[in-house]
Amino acid sequence: MNDLRNILTAIIIAATIAVAQAEIPAGYYNSLIGKTESALKTAARDKIYAHTMLDYGDLFPVHFKKTDVRPGTNPLQWWDMYSNKVSYVERGWSGMNREHSFPKSWWGGSTTLPAYTDLNHLYPSESKANTAKNNYPLGIVDVVEFDNGLSKVGLPVAGQGGGCTKVFEPADEYKGDFARTYFYMVTCYQDVTWKYTYMAQNGTYPSLSKWAQDLLLDWHRADPVSQKEIDRNEAVYQQQGNRNPFIDLPELAEYIWGNKRGQAFSLDDIGGTPELLTPIARSNISLGEVAQNVTLNTKINLKGKNLYGSVSVSVYGDDARCFSLAANKIPAAGLNTDEGYDLAVTFLGDEVRTYSTNIIIYDGGLTGSTMITVSVDVKPTPVLTTLAMLEPTDVTAMGYRANWTAAPEIIDHYVLTRVIYFPSSTITKTYTTTEPYFDITDMDASATEDLSVQSSRWGVLSEPSEVQHINPAGVESISIDRGLTVFGIGANAMFRCREDHTDVNIYNTAGQVVTHRDRISNGDRIELPAGIYIVRTAQLPRPIKVVIR
Repeated sequence: MNDLRNILTAIIIAATIAVAQAEIPAGYYNSLIGKTESALKTAARDKIYAHTMLDYGDLFPVHFKKTDVRPGTNPLQWWDMYSNKVSYVERGWSGMNREHSFPKSWWGGSTTLPAYTDLNHLYPSESKANTAKNNYPLGIVDVVEFDNGLSKVGLPVAGQGGGCTKVFEPADEYKGDFARTYFYMVTCYQDVTWKYTYMAQNGTYPSLSKWAQDLLLDWHRADPVSQKEIDRNEAVYQQQGNRNPFIDLPELAEYIWGNKRGQAFSLDDIGGTPELLTPIARSNISLGEVAQNVTLNTKINLKGKNLYGSVSVSVYGDDARCFSLAANKIPAAGLNTDEGYDLAVTFLGDEVRTYSTNIIIYDGGLTGSTMITVSVDVKPTPVLTTLAMLEPTDVTAMGYRANWTAAPEIIDHYVLTRVIYFPSSTITKTYTTTEPYFDITDMDASATEDLSVQSSRWGVLSEPSEVQHINPAGVESISIDRGLTVFGIGANAMFRCREDHTDVNIYNTAGQVVTHRDRISNGDRIELPAGIYIVRTAQLPRPIKVVIR
C-alpha cells in the first residue's frame, strides 16, 4: 500500500511540473520560449544544428533500417514516400536511392556540409521516381509529365516553381511530411548560401520565398503530423542526436511564418487547454482473450488535443507484473493527431483467470492524471487439429486461390505461410483470414512457392500442415509437386509427406551420402548423428536442409 501511495504522489508531482515544462526531452525547447520571428527561428537553429554527421555509406545498411522500414509488414518493406513499388528489406536496396528530399544541388552538392547525411531530410526512394523528381522544387503540378501513383512531376500551376520550369508534387498523405522537412532544412541550415533559390531564400529569416511559405503552410495544416513522422523523429534523434522541432511542436511553423507570426512563442500556448480525449478516465477496457503462458500483444489508442512535450504512462496494481508497455514516454504530437497514438501493450499470464491492472496517464500539460483499468481473460490451452492443404483453384497467370480443410473446432483465424523461392533470394509472407482459402495475386513466374497453413485460437497455433509446393507451369496452370517436410526431432529426421517419396538420399555438408532409402512414407524417421544434412528425393524439386541436435 505504501508503494502505491508513493507512486501516486510521484505522479501528482510530475504532472504539476509538466504543466510548466515540456519533456522532449526535459527542457529541450525551453530556449525558444518568449522569442518571435527571426529570433525564434535562430533559437530553433541553435538547438538543432549540432548533431552527429553520419557516414553516407551507412544510410541503407544501418540507419534507414531504423528509420524507414514500414512496420507490420511481413516480409519487411522499405517505407518509400516516392513510389508505390514494393521493395523488401531482405532483398537489400537494389533499385533504391538515398534521396535528399531537399536537393543537395541547392547548396552546391558539398559532401562536408552536415546536410549531406542529415537523416531529417534523407529518405529511401525508388530510383525511377528519384530520377523523375530531379532537383525540382515542391509544388502543385498543372501539366503532368510523370505520375507513378504516388509522385507527380510536371509544369507548375501559376505562381509556383520559383523560376524552375517543373515541380515535384508528393501524394497528399506525405505533403505535410515534406513541408515539415523543408521547414527543418531552412531553419537548421539558415546560414548556408544557396546556389538555387527556387524555394529557399538566402538570409536567416524568413529563408523561404513567399510562395513557398504559403504552399508549405497549406500542406502542413492539411496533413498533420503522422505516427510515421513521430516514430521516425525519435529514431533519428537516437542516431544523430537532434530532432525536427516542427514535428514535436507543429504550431512552431505558425509562429515563424504563419498566423501567429509576431507573437512570443510559449510551450503552454500552442493551441488551447491540454486535454486527453481517449481513453476516458476510470473506464474499463478488455484487451481480449489469450491462452495461458501465451504472450498477448495488443494496443490501446490514446488521443488528445493541445498536449505538449511528452505524455507519461505507468502501470500499477495487483497484476501489474503481467503487463508491460512499449513506451513510458509518448511524444504529445502523436496524441494530438486525428488517429491518435497506439500504445503497444504486452501481457503474459500463467493461470486460467481474469487478470486486471491500472494504467495511469499524466504529463503533457494535463492537470492531474487519468486512470483506466485494463483486463485480459486467460483461457486453458486449446487442442487444435492439424489442417491439410488442398489443390489450388481459380488459377490465372498472376495467381491462384490457396485452399485447405476447415478446422472442426472454433478458431479465431487461419494463418497461411507462403515461402517464395526466387533465383537469388527467399521471401516469407504470412496472411491471416477467417475463411479456409486465400487468394494469391502476385505470383512470379520465376519463383516457386511452398504453402502451409495453421489455425489459431487464443494466440495458440496448430501444428503446420504438410507443405504444398507450387511451381508455375506456363501462364495457365500450376503444377503441384508432392510436398515433403523434414523435421529434426531429437536424434531423428522425421518425414511428413502427402505421398511416398523414392530414391531418398541424405547428404552431409561435405556432399557425401550418409544414408539412402528406396522409399519413405509419412511419419518415417531416420536416426542421424548431430549435424546439418541435406535431403533429396526423386520427387523433390529442391533440396531440404535439416538440423539434428
